[in-house]
Order: sequence, then C-alpha cells, then structure tokens
Amino acid sequence: MQRILTLITVLSAFVSYSNAQITSFTDYQYEEHPVFMLEDSDPIGHLQQLDIEFPMDMEDKKVLAKIQQQLIDTLLHDHFHTTQLDVAMAKYWNIEPDKIKRKSVYPSILQNDADEYFDYNGVHNIHFEHLCGRTSYNQNGLYIMRHHYTWYDYGSHHYPSTQYFAFDTRTGKMVHFLDIFSEYHWDNKRLTIYDISYYIQEALSRKFPEISLQHWMDASFTITQTSLVLHYTHDTLGCWADGEQEVEIPLNTAKLFLNPDWKHLFE
Repeated sequence: MQRILTLITVLSAFVSYSNAQITSFTDYQYEEHPVFMLEDSDPIGHLQQLDIEFPMDMEDKKVLAKIQQQLIDTLLHDHFHTTQLDVAMAKYWNIEPDKIKRKSVYPSILQNDADEYFDYNGVHNIHFEHLCGRTSYNQNGLYIMRHHYTWYDYGSHHYPSTQYFAFDTRTGKMVHFLDIFSEYHWDNKRLTIYDISYYIQEALSRKFPEISLQHWMDASFTITQTSLVLHYTHDTLGCWADGEQEVEIPLNTAKLFLNPDWKHLFE
C-alpha cells in the first residue's frame, strides 16, 4: 500500500511539473537602421535590433501572464503593464507595434546572440541598442531566459551584458539561485555542514585568481545537463575591464543544496 501511495505521489508531482512547463514561444524581431549624413560626411545613425524568444503558452494562463509581464519589465527596466512584448517595445523605442515582426514557430537553428550577430552595415559613428533572448532552461517547474544586451552612445566602447532571468513556472515568481539552493547543507551521516559559498568561491578562485569574491552571491544562473552555471556581469567581481565571469558547479554538488520545494529539479 505504501509503494502505491508513493507511486501516486511521484506521478502527481510529475504531472504538476509537466503542466507548469511553458509550451510555446514566439520569436519577436525588429531592426531599424536609419542613416543620415552630417556636413563632414561621416555616416551617422541609430540602430535598434530585437530578437527575443518570448513565452507564449502554458496551461496556467495567470502564471504565464505574470511571467510575461515580469520578463518585459526586467528586459526594459520599466513598468509597461502589458503581457505583449510588441506593445512594450513600441513604447520603449517610440515606434509602431506593427513594425515588430513575429514568427509563429521559433527557428530550430538559432543564430549566435554575441555582438557579431548584429550587422552595423559599415556605420561607424552610431548609437545602437540590441536585445537578444534565448530560452536556456524550461522544465521541472523552472524557466530561464538567457538575455544578451548591448548599448552604445559614443565613447571608447559599447556596454554589453549577459544575464539569466529565472521564473518558477508553478507560481510565476522570479527566482534567484539562492531561492532554489540553500547556503548550507547538513549531512546527518557525517555530521558535517557543507557551505555552498565554499564550492562557488573555490571555483571562482581557480578560474579567476585575481577577482574579488566579495559579491559572489550576485550571480544570475542557468542549469545544463551537467552543471549549475553562475554568471557574473561586468563590475560584479572586479572592474569593467575584467569582463564577465562564469563558473560551473557540478550537479552532484549543487543537488546537495536544493531547497525542499526544489528537490525534484535534478531527478
């Protein structure tokens, strides 16, 4: 009888996590490249580019709407009070909504979202902004988007940034990696306390020995088949010139620190 109850519990949990998965996406795309000439004949323009895989469907429409709205607000650093990315982008860039192109099926072959993906058409003195979004993880009650953003308004260099935005698809809540992984794990057999900061800081020290570890918790994250990946943007663990940093914690280590509500994540 106990085995039957356990099986029912496991199956119920599986159905719950499956129902919480985002089931379809739309690829929103936009590119505007007006160019005009100054008196000294230097080409000038403002380039705006968008290529974002946006969540469009799941069983719980209220949770989906919550994720959509939070994702838009996070991408654009403002509150547009809408679940439609084209509407928000139109206001953000002061363009018409119908200029945002949508594809009903996201392409199976994805272009690289690095800076080289964007074609500046030979324009040198240019203001530009581009936003990319790719689904990084979408299962077991967790959705993660990898967002790559670049902005330039003259100066010595542009400002690129990569972040991961994570959402609990059971509740729609945006989550930090420490919402899923506890800082400590108590091993009853060995009577030992394990500290997740030890593993993260050790990995950072090995890979980036000159980097400050003061803000090790200020990471966005994603999950691969083998690792918990922690990503740090510019200025987080060092100066701007140090660039972005990324370390991987093996899943066998990371799973020790899963909070009770996320024990299913690596099963």
